[in-house]
Amino acid sequence: SKTGRAWVAIRENEPAAQTAGVNIVTYKLLALFVAGFFGGVAGAFNISALHTINPGLYEWDFSLLLVAIVLIGGMGSIRGLVLGSIFVVLVFEVLEFSVTGLSGLFMVSSTEPTWIAAKMVFLKEAVLGLVILFFLWYEPNGLNHRYLQLKSCVNLRLFSHAMKRP
Repeated sequence: SKTGRAWVAIRENEPAAQTAGVNIVTYKLLALFVAGFFGGVAGAFNISALHTINPGLYEWDFSLLLVAIVLIGGMGSIRGLVLGSIFVVLVFEVLEFSVTGLSGLFMVSSTEPTWIAAKMVFLKEAVLGLVILFFLWYEPNGLNHRYLQLKSCVNLRLFSHAMKRP
C-alpha cells in the first residue's frame, strides 16, 4: 500500500523519502498511532488472560531482553527476530551452564552458596549488556544482515559456473 511504501522509504532513507514527496511527520505519527493501538490491544488481551493488573509483572530486564533481541537480530525482518532470539537463548544457556559449573566449585555446602556464587547471578545481565554493545559497534545491522551476506556469497560461489559462457 501507499502507507507501507512510505514507511519502508522512511526506514531506509529519510532524506530521500522526503525528497520523493513523502510527508515524514504525518507517516511517523501514523506509525506511532498504529504501534500504540496494537500495543494497547495486546495489553488488553494480556490483562484479560492474567486477570490482574500489576506493574511488577513487567520488570525492566524483560524490556532490555526484548531490545537486545531486536538489536542483535536486526530490525525490520522476522528472520532477524528469530536469529536474535536463538542467539540470546544460546548465550544465556551457555552462561547458565558455566555459572552452574563455577558456582559448584565455590559451594561450601549443597544448600548454601557462598557470596561468589550469589554474585554470579548478575553475570547474565552484564554479558547481555556487553553483547549489545558489541553488536552496536561491530554489527549494527544485526545477524540478519550477516545471514543475507553469507547467503549471497554462497549463491555467487555455487552458481558462478552457470554465468560463465563457453
